Amino acid sequence: METPGPVNPDLVYSLRRVTERAACAAFNWIGRGDADDGGRAALDAMRSALAEIDIDARV
Repeated sequence: METPGPVNPDLVYSLRRVTERAACAAFNWIGRGDADDGGRAALDAMRSALAEIDIDARV
């Protein structure tokens, strides 16, 4: 396994946007009493934001 090099700052900002979008999507569900729908909205937003990042990676 290779030692990872420095992280590209653009990737860091892109991942921050992913987190922000998920949080904003979940925020819309606060107080509605349905955590599953809130989690689903956050997950959908996260997947959408991740799909916009120009990266070829595997976790």
